[in-house]
Amino acid sequence: MLVEKTGNGWRVFMTPTEYRIMLDAADSLDAEVAMRLLAASLRVSRVAHRPLNTFKSVDTPYGQIWLCEVDQKNDPSVRNQAMSTREAWIPQRTIDKIRQMNVDFNSDRQLFLNTEATIRNWVKRAGERAAEQTGDRDFLKITPHDFRRYFATHMLYRVGADEEVVRQLGGWKSVRNMQEYLRMPADVVAKELTKHQVLEGDMQTVDPNKAVHSKVNELDMALSNLDESQRQKAEEQLKQILDTDYVQSSFQDL
Repeated sequence: MLVEKTGNGWRVFMTPTEYRIMLDAADSLDAEVAMRLLAASLRVSRVAHRPLNTFKSVDTPYGQIWLCEVDQKNDPSVRNQAMSTREAWIPQRTIDKIRQMNVDFNSDRQLFLNTEATIRNWVKRAGERAAEQTGDRDFLKITPHDFRRYFATHMLYRVGADEEVVRQLGGWKSVRNMQEYLRMPADVVAKELTKHQVLEGDMQTVDPNKAVHSKVNELDMALSNLDESQRQKAEEQLKQILDTDYVQSSFQDL
């Protein structure tokens, strides 16, 4: 968990495991659903006032997805009030949890009959339980807005979603406005360093054997995607390249 001190509080950037711990620490289904919606980029005010008929399923060539129409009027973070609504993506697991509340998505009634203060208290109590269970007191610093930070960081750095898609789903005016919500997670850094065989080394040395084996595996995967005639031609071209004096001399010390 990455924690940054601000003027009047904290910015907390959760890992997927810490997010899961918060969900498990929820003391009710309502509290868990609220945190899931916060992690889908909804602000606490939009979670507290959420008509059921704003959720809708949409068929796409890639399958069905669920979207939620979010009112952005009078939202101080949205400077262009002409864009008064956005559509947030709601994960299927969150929809399944909402269904457990025995609701009708065609109804115009509110999902929660609670205030923003109640939802903030749900998050606070979950943080207290998580801190008690794990011994990590940083859970006490988590607020509803940190789930929005989790959405931005997770979607961009772990999922690898397109920047513009994340911006529009989250309702930010520009990519620049998202910067406060983004920090490079340590697990993503470690994964990238491992990918390039430098995690256990330093900035000056790379194990040449590891580097070669990695490239060989990449070539093998690429060749496996070709048909028989294409693969034979590619293998012949590759052999000609490997037989050159320059390449042979490069491999003398391996």
